[in-house]
Amino acid sequence: SYYQELEDICVFVDGVVQTSGYNIEYVGGVVEFDASQNADAVVTISAKYHTFELVAGFFNWTIDKAVSLEEATEFGTGWKSYIPCLRGINGEAQKFFYNDESFLDRQGEIAIIVLYVDTTNNYRYEGYGYLSGISTDTPVDTLVKQRISITGKGTWYYRDG
Repeated sequence: SYYQELEDICVFVDGVVQTSGYNIEYVGGVVEFDASQNADAVVTISAKYHTFELVAGFFNWTIDKAVSLEEATEFGTGWKSYIPCLRGINGEAQKFFYNDESFLDRQGEIAIIVLYVDTTNNYRYEGYGYLSGISTDTPVDTLVKQRISITGKGTWYYRDG
């Protein structure tokens, strides 16, 4: 499940509404508690979630996670110093071309992006991202390929399993 951002989410533990002590990861529908819950605790989540469809599979992808560093040098130190500020993620995925407009129609929209490192063990990166560009390669001696540019929105997560 992928919870809808900006929608109310209610977290219950043993039927009691929780107002704090947890973090919601909208991507992947994960609720992470600050403290361990009892093994027999019943956790229930009431939320609106996205329904989605697989639009395409990719045979190759790259992502670049970056953080901008802002200079924070103090007088007299003799060395520059920096502090990390804004984080971001961009990427590109390649797929074989087929005659439909599934990506052209979605360009500029936010999509749920799941990029697998290992499908057998379900290791993957996932997050929301804009489909920010589409490039088509048409070589004379092989299949036509498309490159889809992705600009991440918000936090992305690495999931292992």
